Amino acid sequence: LDFAKVIEKKIDMIHVSRGLLLEDKLLPYVFQPTYFKHAMNVPAAEKFKEILSIPVAVVGSLNLDLAEEIIADGKADVAAMIRTLIADPDAVKKAQKGKADEIRPCVRCNVCINETHFHFKPLRCSVNPLAGRETQFSPEAYPRTLKKVMVIGGGPAGLETARVCQERGHEVVLYEEKAELGGALKMASMAPFKADMRKYLDWSIRMASKSNIKIRLAAKAVLADVKAENPDVIVVATGALPILPDFHHQEKIVWVGDVELGKVQVGQEIVIAGAGFTGCELALHLAEQGKKVTVIDRISEDEIGAGVSAINRIALNSLLKENKVQFHMEVNLEDVNANGALVKDSQGNIIELVCDQVILSLGVRPDLAVFNTLKTAAEEVYVIGDSYAQKGTLWNATRQGFDLAMTV
Repeated sequence: LDFAKVIEKKIDMIHVSRGLLLEDKLLPYVFQPTYFKHAMNVPAAEKFKEILSIPVAVVGSLNLDLAEEIIADGKADVAAMIRTLIADPDAVKKAQKGKADEIRPCVRCNVCINETHFHFKPLRCSVNPLAGRETQFSPEAYPRTLKKVMVIGGGPAGLETARVCQERGHEVVLYEEKAELGGALKMASMAPFKADMRKYLDWSIRMASKSNIKIRLAAKAVLADVKAENPDVIVVATGALPILPDFHHQEKIVWVGDVELGKVQVGQEIVIAGAGFTGCELALHLAEQGKKVTVIDRISEDEIGAGVSAINRIALNSLLKENKVQFHMEVNLEDVNANGALVKDSQGNIIELVCDQVILSLGVRPDLAVFNTLKTAAEEVYVIGDSYAQKGTLWNATRQGFDLAMTV
């Protein structure tokens, strides 16, 4: 603050940010991930605003609603943002037209930063499959032949496919076996720190519901019903099935998805089998509730939290340490007994980890049952999303859905 007062007459504006690009522990503060609060730099900007006569700008996990509030309250003169506009380049235009509810929200996954800064690749975005590929797809290139498209599965891949196909003029009917849309993204957005993901899911469902897509909930896609629809194109996006090995004492074992969805309650001492980002995010969620959490896996410590962008992984691992989550790496879950988990280390020793529950987060396998039933039921039949990919991410789901819709 003192230095800013000294240089005030020599500069036109001061821009408030934080963090360091070259120091891992401070990198997430530059590009705040979903685990951090929105607008975390605003209190600092307000301090500068109080003592300076030149304009003050602030950046850091802002959207248009927050920007409006910051400016109105006089906490800064300029609210800067970029991920909001990568997620939806038309955000400002939609706000001006009174269509703020149509703005596609950023989920702060940092895929955009990860691809450019860590892999030196073109810009990409988990929620905007067009980002960085604008010259590859022409919005004016409507299909020569309009078709009836049947999408089976109302998760992120199915919703993206259905929405883009409908926008391009096709007749779209979407079948979802459950009573509500969302698929695996419902599970992935339940923790309080995944509110960004929940906003995206709500947006995706809202946009599908506002469109002319015919949505059939609690509707299983059996062959007879599919043939009755007489679709030209079938897109199977039925997701994946959890990998659940058969152990003893099943009463002590629960699946990570059931915990995240609140279908089961767990005790105070927990062992989570699986140190990928799903297991680690649940570990953080439970640890923040005051539970004692231990995570086990065959992988090494360097692989903990794999599956998310580097920045988010750094932040997640840091928060896990702060919340005293324990890790036992390079061990194998051999069985579950009445006391807890039995693991074998690299020397062949069997170790008993006493706990109330063992939560399995061992990944998923594609669910191809519907595809195998319907693969000859239309002239064009495709499978996308977690039904297709071994590593399901929101980025993979939306990109596959969008790319397919643009070729139909």
